[in-house]
Amino acid sequence: MRKKTIPPREELLRLVGQDMGRAIATRNVLFNQAVADHLGINTTDLRCLDVLDRHKEEPMTPSKLAELTGLSSGAVTDVIDRLERAGFVKRERSTADRRSVLLRLTPAHAQRVAPLFDGIQAAMAELAASYSDAELAVIHDFLSRSVEIARSEADKLRDQKP
Repeated sequence: MRKKTIPPREELLRLVGQDMGRAIATRNVLFNQAVADHLGINTTDLRCLDVLDRHKEEPMTPSKLAELTGLSSGAVTDVIDRLERAGFVKRERSTADRRSVLLRLTPAHAQRVAPLFDGIQAAMAELAASYSDAELAVIHDFLSRSVEIARSEADKLRDQKP
């Protein structure tokens, strides 16, 4: 097996920091658009479904969804209305506080949405399996920190006036 030549650090920084980051972001947007199109919803609604799915063990209020997504309360109400009409989410009154509404994913979510991610999840698991534990730890650290940077930069943009 031929050993791979490692590019100079400046080139690696450009490749990882700009080229790959942008390419991954673009491909993720396009993949999510394809999934959303398949489901007949928009990508914001799909991303909100993902947030609900990742936090399904805890009760989710509309205000918590707004906080986690950075959307306004009005925008979240519109998202919930659309997801409810599509059959993916239902609103329930909280038993602890009848004034509070909780959001629940419906069985349609598991039946229609989750399977659309099976292929990409399997391919990513296969890709990850080709790396050592030490390499995976570095990749995890890099991606986790990248997510935090993206969140922080999005918050900064929201705080600025256009």
